[in-house]
Amino acid sequence: MWAHVPRGLDTSCAASDKSLSWLHVVQVHEELQAHDKTLSLFQNTQAVEWEGAVASHRLQLTSEFFDHVENLIHASHQDKQQREGKQCPFQICMQCPAWQMSH
Repeated sequence: MWAHVPRGLDTSCAASDKSLSWLHVVQVHEELQAHDKTLSLFQNTQAVEWEGAVASHRLQLTSEFFDHVENLIHASHQDKQQREGKQCPFQICMQCPAWQMSH
């Protein structure tokens, strides 16, 4: 779930070639920025405009986008637990009972 491979990136030799690893990091960063931009657009959209926003941004609403949103929610959940002095004993999001109860 946490691993993200940009579309079209050949990872067959990425582990042995540092330039490919750097390229991977740059591509992931760019994709995450695009997802954040799409999320921001929806956060700033009035309820009556949602259908139009979904229609015009349908191509950006990929499984990778929703994985990113899910990761942001999980990070927020962990941050809240840390602020409250609680530590989630599970490192993998989907194994966390609190996360499972919220889905």
